[in-house]
Amino acid sequence: MTDDHDPRLAPLLAEMAPLVLPGLPGPPEEAQKELRDLLTDWLREAGNDGDSAAVIALLRKEYLEAQRGRSDAERRDLLRAQSLERMVRRLGVLTFALASRAMDKAIPAAQARTEGQELMARLDALAPRFQAITDPHLVDTLRNDIQEARLEALYAVDGKVMSLRLRHRGGGAPKVTP
Repeated sequence: MTDDHDPRLAPLLAEMAPLVLPGLPGPPEEAQKELRDLLTDWLREAGNDGDSAAVIALLRKEYLEAQRGRSDAERRDLLRAQSLERMVRRLGVLTFALASRAMDKAIPAAQARTEGQELMARLDALAPRFQAITDPHLVDTLRNDIQEARLEALYAVDGKVMSLRLRHRGGGAPKVTP
């Protein structure tokens, strides 16, 4: 697992900041935090094996290609969306695991409810960043991921509403009691 203490983060941040941050509108500290979050997740994804440098190089190349030809405002949206997308994916892993445990009754209902409410609060806390994105394609992609994660957290809370991923897992239609 990678965090702000990963020794690879500072050099990667020093390399990427001048390529990503100049000209971005809005408070610079927000963009810097989002870049740090994005790069931290790149390092997490790359891991520490022999291919990690190649994974980072590919992610770097893809990101720089994605921002090429975009206006400063569009590049800001891209950074915000990619950083947010990775956060939502990590939360989605947690919501799916929690909902799966709740579905299997491997966790007490009260604990599932508490953890589900905590995950919903974490998803809700991302709303201001989500609402600041103006690119409709980026918004649609994120909206779908957020809704899926919210449904899974909600399933852990009340056991009634099921995400598409949970249905595919084998849960079928949710059972609703009157």
